[in-house]
Amino acid sequence: MTYTTHGATPGAVTPNKESAGSLDTTTADSKFATESIALKSKFAMRGHLVRDGDNDDYIVVKSDWCMSKHCRDHAALVAFGRVLGVL
Repeated sequence: MTYTTHGATPGAVTPNKESAGSLDTTTADSKFATESIALKSKFAMRGHLVRDGDNDDYIVVKSDWCMSKHCRDHAALVAFGRVLGVL
């Protein structure tokens, strides 16, 4: 088996210009993470604990209730927050 460097010097790292932009996840992911943290903090200020589920879902817990509420996605969490008066 032979390896070729396609004109590059052996051992040199050549940037892949096509995939350089695909590693930039700072826009959508960080915006969603910031939104999620802000939403969880609003729940926490009202005494509710929001836990992340395994399937991008959420579980809202309040010790006074002795119950929990499952929210299937971010939109359901926002809707439940409006019902509780958190938002």
